[in-house]
Amino acid sequence: MSKDFTTRISERPIKEVFPNALGIINYAFTLKGVDYYEWSDINSVPCERGFHALSFYNELQMRCTRDFLKAHCQAVTDVINDNTGIKITKLAKLNMVMEERLQLLHEPEIAAKLLSVVFFDESENPHRFDYAHAAKKAKTFLEVQQDEYMYDFFFSQPIVKWIPYLNSLAADFPQYCQTTIAITKEQLKTISTMLSEVNKNSDSFSWLMSQTQEDSLLMKLKT
Repeated sequence: MSKDFTTRISERPIKEVFPNALGIINYAFTLKGVDYYEWSDINSVPCERGFHALSFYNELQMRCTRDFLKAHCQAVTDVINDNTGIKITKLAKLNMVMEERLQLLHEPEIAAKLLSVVFFDESENPHRFDYAHAAKKAKTFLEVQQDEYMYDFFFSQPIVKWIPYLNSLAADFPQYCQTTIAITKEQLKTISTMLSEVNKNSDSFSWLMSQTQEDSLLMKLKT
């Protein structure tokens, strides 16, 4: 992956790239051959993108996605409602999962989703938020966090501006992200084993069952 993320590929004036933009848009960085842009300041971010950004900020504070939290709550409910009796050891394991989440300093997947909102490429409408396209961008941002050769990118001004606490994680950041993703995968496995058979096979938790079997943990963006 190229380490040059400060040189814009397109030579077109930004006003021509986004002729209908209702505000000032600046070049942010270039990643994997794609130029990314951002609104000039946080207050200029359109409401649709802004609301999604706030949603992902909330998830960063919780150290888990809403889907993760719903699955955990359902697992607790299923353990309590088990016809064979309540297994205290299962509840203890689920409680440990949440205690571990509270210890996390950074959640790579949620950060990737946040960046997919605040940064956009020329194929997008800067005023709107496209879930499908954002998921593709989030995957790229997730990969970059684990790439030691892209260390400087994730601590560059455009990124740190949106996630200021990253400065406290400068040491071994890629390794930390890889470890956190591995922890999340194991926690999802734990939660999945606690669900009732009905919920394991339900559409509501199909994402969970598939992710416990795959290396990729990129959460599905809900429409």
